[in-house]
Amino acid sequence: MQGTARQRLDARIGHGDGWTALRLDGVIDEHNGLDALTDSLGPGADALLIDLGGVRRINSVGVRDWVVWLRAQRERYRTLVLFDCPPAIMNEVNLVRNFAEGAIITTFQAPYYCDRCGQEGVQTLDALAMLAQGSRKAPSFPCGKPACANALDDAEETYFAFFDDLQGADVRDDVGDLVEAARTALAAVATRTDASAPRPESHLDLAGAEARLARVGVPAGAPPPPRPAASGPPGRQDVVFIAILVVMLGILGVLVYLITTLE
Repeated sequence: MQGTARQRLDARIGHGDGWTALRLDGVIDEHNGLDALTDSLGPGADALLIDLGGVRRINSVGVRDWVVWLRAQRERYRTLVLFDCPPAIMNEVNLVRNFAEGAIITTFQAPYYCDRCGQEGVQTLDALAMLAQGSRKAPSFPCGKPACANALDDAEETYFAFFDDLQGADVRDDVGDLVEAARTALAAVATRTDASAPRPESHLDLAGAEARLARVGVPAGAPPPPRPAASGPPGRQDVVFIAILVVMLGILGVLVYLITTLE
């Protein structure tokens, strides 16, 4: 599914043994096309793993459509996994009660900020690992500068509120392996898509030029056809040249006359 002027959400789909992987990029708004996406996923499988790392923004209509669409997927897949959820998605997860209902969030992105040097960034956190450690405290990350460290640019109790639902969820033991397999499958799809993209032709593309000649019935390697000889009355440039020549001859005649008279 490719984005258009009205539809600004792109999808990439991969498949594995009993699971389907989906990558979404762009904006989830009133032109999201999620309904059409369901058919592209194919028949339901054991698990659907959704990479939301490319979602830049989602509006209120997009939230409504997403909730309806995700509810429909719960009827087709036994396991729903969301991973690499960006801040735009996490804000809705914590604000809209049923935004991720029935799904497991494994990894998510969080906004970070360093009070010392003013550096902003986004870090990917592992929700399941944090829960296993019994921690709801955001880890710090170095800024790359001495005596600096990034801290979560949000309230931990708010940004990690979804942990309450995740803690009581039935998380299968192989979910981490499934996510990694989904990443690999989606990366392979992206590589194949890039490789199959048409190569732009240039004025030095000889092979392309021969192909174009063949399409119009000119054999490859044939010399260019001769230019047709000029025919018909003289053009405007010829008339101008003749007029200038006549004037110059007139001036030359006058000069000869004056020289002869003076002698």
